[in-house]
This record gives sequence, structure tokens and C-alpha cells, in this order.
Amino acid sequence: MFLVVCATGLAYTWSLTPTYLATARLQVEPGSDPDKAPSDATFVANQAQALTSNEMFERLSSATSRRPELWKFTTIPRLRQSLSAVVSPGTNVIELQARGADRELLPEVLRLWAAAYLESRGDRRTVDRELTIADARKAVVALEQRVAQRRGAIDEFRRRNNIVSPEREENEVASEMKSLTSALNDARTKAIEAESRLSSIKTGIAEGKTVYRPQDKLALTQLEQRLLDLRQKLKDQEVNFTPQYLALEPSVRAAQANIQQLEKQIEEHRRSSQQSSLAEASQDLLTAKKNVARLEAQVGQRRSDALKFTSRFSENKAQTAELVQLEAQLTQARQRLATLENSERAREPHYELLGRPVVPESPVHPNYMLYTAGSIGGALIAGIFSVLLVEFLNPRPRPEPPSTQPIIQIAYPALPGGYAPALTGPVTALPLSPQALPPPSAHVRELAVEEVRAMSDAATSDGRLAIAALFSGLTLEELAHLNWDAVDLDSHKVAIATPRYRLQPITTPFVDELTRRSGSALAGAPVAASSTGARYSFEDLAGLVAAAAYDARLEGADTVDAEAARHTYISFLVRQGVRLSDLELLVGPVPPSSFLHYRTVSARRGSTVLTALDRVFPAFA
Repeated sequence: MFLVVCATGLAYTWSLTPTYLATARLQVEPGSDPDKAPSDATFVANQAQALTSNEMFERLSSATSRRPELWKFTTIPRLRQSLSAVVSPGTNVIELQARGADRELLPEVLRLWAAAYLESRGDRRTVDRELTIADARKAVVALEQRVAQRRGAIDEFRRRNNIVSPEREENEVASEMKSLTSALNDARTKAIEAESRLSSIKTGIAEGKTVYRPQDKLALTQLEQRLLDLRQKLKDQEVNFTPQYLALEPSVRAAQANIQQLEKQIEEHRRSSQQSSLAEASQDLLTAKKNVARLEAQVGQRRSDALKFTSRFSENKAQTAELVQLEAQLTQARQRLATLENSERAREPHYELLGRPVVPESPVHPNYMLYTAGSIGGALIAGIFSVLLVEFLNPRPRPEPPSTQPIIQIAYPALPGGYAPALTGPVTALPLSPQALPPPSAHVRELAVEEVRAMSDAATSDGRLAIAALFSGLTLEELAHLNWDAVDLDSHKVAIATPRYRLQPITTPFVDELTRRSGSALAGAPVAASSTGARYSFEDLAGLVAAAAYDARLEGADTVDAEAARHTYISFLVRQGVRLSDLELLVGPVPPSSFLHYRTVSARRGSTVLTALDRVFPAFA
């Protein structure tokens, strides 16, 4: 089967036609004209599409038809099947690829393809440059005509609507309307002031307050001062003379008459000033209202003209803004034309072939080495499967296992003359009944707490490590294969890789032993190692445990080994009420046959939760 499948696979592999891949790199730059190249990525993608267009393949077909050795590349379907253009991400480079079985012809096809593309780009660049400059000149002439027409229309509009200035206040209608509005506002303010003054005068008169004109204030003040002086003089005489004398004194009587006359004049003057103030305030209010009415009439007459002027002025401003935009466009068009005429060649796209086309020595398809290895591997798997199938369909007979029953020597009493009956064959003991078989762990010794403590005290440093590992749930095989990179002292766990991966929780005694050794340990170094760094084997660790039992002078030390220590620790856990099915979580794999013994040891009560279990053996407490 191996030979048939291998031969078939190799024959198929080496019968495949090789496919080579030739490559060339073409760099394309969009130029500096933002109107022609909105983005590099778009430009490069467009050029890649142009490279594989029918027009380009027609040019290439015409070039290859003139070369007899390239006649197989003269049809467009064949060219489209063999050639491809791939854009390199993040760059302006296009990779030209040619696939085929003729390794020597592929670089020439790529060279002709690149030459045809560069020639077409050069022709188009010349045409585009001439068309661009001509278009720019046409745009300038068209904008100049539009600007001239717009200026003439604006001037005619201004003359027709009497707009002499672009500033609103400098025009006659707007200036007159502004003056009338300002005068009307002033007149309304004066009318309000006059009305307020009249109301204040009337209120003062009604309340009996003194109201007089400002110009009457001086005369009233003089009269009041004269009255005050006469009263003061009269009071001085009343102090110096008796009332009887004063009644007969002519000067005093004359002074009293003057006082009465002055009081009467002051009262008349106040009344006259009050009436004059009221009349003037009324007249001022009437005059102010007439001015307001007159100005409102004038403003109303000019309002329609002002509204019409405002509308025409706004229209003129809009036309002026359009003219400014057209002039800005004209300026930009002239600048663009000048730039195109001076530096159009520098703004054009740039195309360049980077190096010559190359083709590797080995084909890209098929990978003969990989296919050969696959054929041999598949043939090997087929051969193995056929052998297994034959073994399954035609199993071989298995030899019977030799009898393990013991031979019992039966001693017969000697007969006279030393004769003893001869045995015709070996006599064997009858097999024990299944009920009489001992439990799987009955022959293993269970150690006392004092014996374990004595072993730990008498053991060497490496021996204590092995004993602590056994009383933490590990076996000596697992300890022998344990490395430091599998130890996590912070979480009190170690990773056991064989025979099945698990995270083994460890007890405090084993953690202490590991902590004492972790100072000089390397990540990949073994945990159980000699002073020279050599890894201890299972036999070495078993010897360390046996030596600890012997040095501790235990009774029957020859029966104390690693199995006895592990059996002791498992029995300690079972007696606390742990479920037998949970033992694997604490001590790793346990032979199911041993449960026949441990069920007799288990406590007669409910199962203990693992988190409440005391996992430290009393000898280490």
C-alpha cells in the first residue's frame, strides 16, 4: 500500500507543469495639480485599472505579434489570464506580474507591457497638457466678459435709481430720511418732557406745593430776605422794649405794616409765577405735539421713497457682491493660467519603471518538495491504516498467560526403607474465592503520626522535600518531572504535566520546602535536584524516603516506602469525610480498585466540603 500510494503521488506531483512568476515594479506619481489627482490612492488604483484595460492589452498584443517567440501572448484572453497589476498598499507602486511556464519569455512580456503603458501615458500627457492650457485660457476670457457685463449693468442700475455711493448715508434719500427720523425722535422726546413737566406742575398745585418759574425765583428770594430782615429787627426790639412801648412806637408800627405788605407781595408773586409756569408748560406741550405731528407727516411722505431706495440699494449691494466674486474667480483663473504656462510640466503625473523585470529560479506552483513530502506522508499513513485494518479484520491469537498459582510441596512421611511415594506432577493450591481476596491496599502499611514526624526529622534536605511532596498529594514520579516554571508559590499550586495536566494544590510543609529552595532556582530547572543541579529520578527519590525511614529507626523500616506514605496521607483525608470521587482533586489520579479499601476507612458522616478540609498532616502541624 505504501509503495502504490507513494508511486502514484510522486508521479502526479512531478507530472505537474511548473508555473513561474515574473515581477516588475512601476512607480506612478499623480503630480501636484489638485484638480487632476484628488488623492494618491485613487490615482494609483485608476492606473492599475488602466494597465489591465482592453486598450492596453491591444497595444501589448500588437507588440507581441511582431515577435515570433511571443506569439502565444498575442490574444487578449491569454494576456488577461497571464498578466495582473497589483497595488502595493500604502505606496505609489504597482507591481506587474506575469505567470506562465516559459520562464525565459515572462520578463520580455513584462518589459513590452511596461513600455506600451509608458508610451500611452506620454501621449496622453502631451494631449492633456495642451487641452489644460487651452481650457484655462477659455475660462479666463469667459470670466472677463462676465465681469465687464456685470460692471455695466451695475453702473446703469445706479444711474437709474440715483445711487451715487455704495455707502447708504452718502445718498440723498437715505441722508434726508435719516435727518427726519432723528428730528422726529428729538421732537417726541421734547413732547414727552413737556407733558411730564406740565403733569408735575399740576400735581404740585393740587398738593399745595410752591411752583414757580426759574426766572421768578430771584425776585421771590429777595422779597423773602427783606421779610426775614424786618421780622428779625422787630424781634430785637421786642427783647429790648415792653409791648406797651412798642405799641406806641411809630417805627415799630411802620415795620409791622411793611411786614404785612411784603407777605402780601410774596403771596401774589408766587401765585403769578405758578400761573405763568402752568401756561408756559401747556404752551410747550402744545408746540412739541405740533412739531411731532409735522415731522411724522414729513416722514410718512418720504417713507415710500425711502423704502423704494432701500430695496434698490440692497439689490445694488447684491449685484456688487456678485461682481466681487466674479472678479475673485477671474483673478484665480489668471493665476492658474500663468502657473500652467510656467510649470505645467512639473504638475504632470510621473511614471517610472523601477528596475528590470525579474523571475525567480524556482516556480511558485507547484511546490515539488512539499508535494513530495505530502505524497510520502500520505502513503505512510495509508500503509499504517492498511496494516491496522488487516489486524482488525484478522486478529492474531494471543498466548495464554502462564499460571500464577503457587506450587505446594507436600511432605509425605518416610516409609520403612526410606521409600517415599513419587509425585506424578506439581500439586497446586486451589485459587482463593473472590470474597477471600485482600483489599487492594491491605498489604500497604499505614504510618503513625509519630513515625512520619521521626522520618521528617531524620531525613536529609532532599528527603524532606520528597516526604513533604508525598504528604501534599504528589507522587515521586510527578516530583521527579516537576520544574520551577510550573510552581506558583503565591497561590500554593503546582502544574502537573504528566500523565494528565492538572493544577495541584500543595500544603504548607511542601510550600516551605520550595520556598527555601526558590532563591537560587532557574525557571526551567528541576525542583528535585542534587547539589550539582542534576535531576533526581524516581528511584533516587524513593531511596531518599527509604533512607529517612531507616535513619529514623522505625520498626519494620523495610516496609516503609513512598507508597506507604501516600497511602497514609490518603487515609488521613478519607477519615475527615472527603468524598472518594473528590480524591483526584487533592492527590491526583487514584486507582478505582483502591476505593474498596478506602470506603471502609471513610468516616460515617456527611461529606466534608473541600474548602473546610484540613490538608496538613498532623506530623507537620
